Amino acid sequence: MRQLIKTQSKMQLRWFYFVDIVSIQGRTPKIVEALLGYELVQVSCGASHVLAVTNEREVFAWGRGDNGTTNEPIVSVDTHNCPQQVSLPAEFEAQKVVCGVDCSMIISMQCCILACGSNRFNKLGLDKITAAQEPNPVNQVEEVNSYTPIQSDPLNSERIVYIDIGTAHSVAVTEEGRCYTFGSNQHGQMGCSSRRSSRVPYLVPGLKDITLAACGDAFTLAIGSEGEVYTWGKGARGRLGRKEEDCGIPKPVQLEERHPFVVTSVACCHGNTLLAVKRNILLITLS
Repeated sequence: MRQLIKTQSKMQLRWFYFVDIVSIQGRTPKIVEALLGYELVQVSCGASHVLAVTNEREVFAWGRGDNGTTNEPIVSVDTHNCPQQVSLPAEFEAQKVVCGVDCSMIISMQCCILACGSNRFNKLGLDKITAAQEPNPVNQVEEVNSYTPIQSDPLNSERIVYIDIGTAHSVAVTEEGRCYTFGSNQHGQMGCSSRRSSRVPYLVPGLKDITLAACGDAFTLAIGSEGEVYTWGKGARGRLGRKEEDCGIPKPVQLEERHPFVVTSVACCHGNTLLAVKRNILLITLS
């Protein structure tokens, strides 16, 4: 298992260090020399691959290429130790990259999405779907080895501003604050009351003005415009932030109120969640 460590300068990511944390004893972080000439603004790590975005809106990928995760089928484990520039359409300006276990997505400045890798359960939205109809087998896509525009309605027509990939499902937030889930619903992570099994993207009911969202292994989390936190899906070991087993509908999480704060970003891993917050300071004027 490897971990990416980043250093920050003037809000831009300039140097990258790759650390082997399985055998870290006697090792030191290794700078990724191939990227020294670039200004990097965002990075994402999968299980064994990495994507990075430059300030010129280029995308670089390295690591294993199984399932097309780095945009090329891999020949050997060492093939992509050096970052490779990803070939993108001329008009596509990359804004953000997201890595899943065996897949990747790239969001453009125009809120369009390209996806690559395993599309199991249609977790990348690559099935050809129109009018919320289940796709015929001929229109189902299990895997792609190059970055391809998502094709599932309404994801291919909405302006997607935030997206995240879990183990077997994904979540997307639109410019209007709507929240869509797509992929596996084994533990209720799609956000519907039943164990609905469908390849069609699902508009999660009861959620408005959503700004951020994230996926764990089989659970989902969404953040509202007022900082409210909603979770649903697999509840084992406190994944949902409350003492509850699997929950198929979004429910609010009660956060600590003694020190008011707002959530600024969120990240989910296999079975845990990290919220970044800033304090709300209340100024009282006495006269």
